[in-house]
Amino acid sequence: MFNDLIDYCYKTVKEQKEYRKRPNEYPWGKRTEGYKYFKIEEFENETLLSFNYYGSTLFTLHDHSDEDVIEADGTNLQYVTFTQDYYGNGEVGLMYNLLGRYYTIEQNASKGGIVLSKFDEVDHFTAVDIPKQMPVVNGMRYNINTDEPLKEWEYKIVTKKVNPKKGFEARKKYKEPLTIAKLWLERITYKQLNLQLATVDDSVTLESNPLQYVIDTFRNSHGGHDMHMSTPWNKQERDVIEKDLQKDILNIMRVELYKQEESYVTEEIPWQERRIPSNKHLEIKFLNRGV
Repeated sequence: MFNDLIDYCYKTVKEQKEYRKRPNEYPWGKRTEGYKYFKIEEFENETLLSFNYYGSTLFTLHDHSDEDVIEADGTNLQYVTFTQDYYGNGEVGLMYNLLGRYYTIEQNASKGGIVLSKFDEVDHFTAVDIPKQMPVVNGMRYNINTDEPLKEWEYKIVTKKVNPKKGFEARKKYKEPLTIAKLWLERITYKQLNLQLATVDDSVTLESNPLQYVIDTFRNSHGGHDMHMSTPWNKQERDVIEKDLQKDILNIMRVELYKQEESYVTEEIPWQERRIPSNKHLEIKFLNRGV
């Protein structure tokens, strides 16, 4: 657990020497593996312990000794700051091992990115209890004694799913132009696609010009103008675009139509529930940060 890591760091600093010519840096594994280290920094009322891997900080532990920063139970405030929006598989594995038996951390795109899970059972591989799930983004801060986000990082999870009846009505309403768009995508080449992407006309609708509407929607979902699709190494410009790309473009268009027709049902989950469902349209909205 995070508390154990703080104790481990203090014990290591007491018993070992810092790395040569690397002030305040100590190993958090084998000493010969100098690319895995923590750095301790002492301030007037706070100690920072940053855990690093090849020079990249994975997370930082904060240990306050300020009497003005006291928990309700009388303990000093201790919290963790996560420092990245994305962790590679190797980094996730290292953090998983560091966090001990009660926590897991994973990269899960269907849950919005990185998820930190806290289990009440010792053996979480056989535990029947659903773990507390918490999102991790760059800068996110959690109290390590309560697992609660710090005030400025309180959040809610927002999910969207299509109401079956409204979704059906939207697809029925636009059945003809959707069919035209699908047939066209099954025949368009990479060269033709890029020519269409270079043509900007934001005034069109799905009914007035299904082909241009599809392209405009696809382009806008990728940031707007100046978009060019690279031809795969095993394809040529005259080849028809791959089926996966056809599906992606159609799915993006359907999402836009569902928004337009207000077909989505929204659920807001407060952070206190510690629950992150799998959802394609999941958003993390912070309550006290203006974002």
